[in-house]
Amino acid sequence: MRPPLAVLLLPLAPALTGCAVFEALGGMPYAEKTVTLPPAISGTTALDCVLSSVQSLRERNSFWMAVSRRDDGQGVLETGQYPESNLAGFRLRARVDEPRRQLRLQLKAGGPYYVDLGAKPGVAALAAAVDACLASPAPHDPPGSAAAR
Repeated sequence: MRPPLAVLLLPLAPALTGCAVFEALGGMPYAEKTVTLPPAISGTTALDCVLSSVQSLRERNSFWMAVSRRDDGQGVLETGQYPESNLAGFRLRARVDEPRRQLRLQLKAGGPYYVDLGAKPGVAALAAAVDACLASPAPHDPPGSAAAR
């Protein structure tokens, strides 16, 4: 008689869930910054600035991941399947808080074996690029953005 599949897979459970647990306990290199939105900037324009900033950073560093989710109605932009665990690269979640006029940038920057790829300098570079875009008289709208349509 063969044991059920669940019994055979039980010893593998810690290994299969280990990365997710490690990340949930704070093992993923992480940094965040809050950017103040100028009064005339809409949430959509703020996300356009995040998108163009990420695209610019990707040109210089391949660890920056492409956009995987954008929801202007919710004021969210994510790169690199942000909620997933155990993915290497710079993964971003940008969330617009219109009432507070803030843009929250959350960056996961884990490499193989959760080596820090530079979470703090990465989020600082992103925030600086976003600030520059927001301060420009007409923020550069990336191709495919809501404002460019």
